[in-house]
Amino acid sequence: MATVVVHLEGQPDAYGPLTHQFRNFGETVFGWVRDNKLGSVDIDEVDRSTNRFSIRDVKAAKLRHLTRWVEEEAARQFLTITTETSA
Repeated sequence: MATVVVHLEGQPDAYGPLTHQFRNFGETVFGWVRDNKLGSVDIDEVDRSTNRFSIRDVKAAKLRHLTRWVEEEAARQFLTITTETSA
């Protein structure tokens, strides 16, 4: 199983102007990942996040699909993100 870390670009580690929008994005990701059974997102981590959160327990076969969707959803919400994957 893999973990995908979603990192908001251009946001300092402390609370910044994009924090609320990024948390809303994280809640969207949480629901989509849960509904499609593609992994797990800790909603408490999302609610505390200022610039990053993790998607855990992602099967290798679903990793590319999940990462692509997260990147496309971020673009739809006018956020610039990067994703890091670890096994």
